[in-house]
Amino acid sequence: PLPPPVVDVVDAGLVECPTTALNADAKKSILRRAMERASDTGTHVVSGSFNINDEGKTVGIDVTSDTAPARLRSAVRKYLDALVWGQSVDGYVDCEIQLRLEVS
Repeated sequence: PLPPPVVDVVDAGLVECPTTALNADAKKSILRRAMERASDTGTHVVSGSFNINDEGKTVGIDVTSDTAPARLRSAVRKYLDALVWGQSVDGYVDCEIQLRLEVS
């Protein structure tokens, strides 16, 4: 089995973004499946920027990577879209996440 993806949330907004989604562990299977199917071995750093609306839904997702193939970038987008964050009055803007995916 592959090692679990390493997920680091980086705050870039004025209001501190939450660092852990309520269902983050349950949704890591999206990333694991993509890593198992990936043919480009090595470590791929994938960055995502997004907002979180007042209902705790990830919106405005943008995913980038210098080395990850399209399949891995797509999996990160699906992972971010599936995350559920705590509700807030105004939501959060300019949140960023960095994932280090080790494909062997």
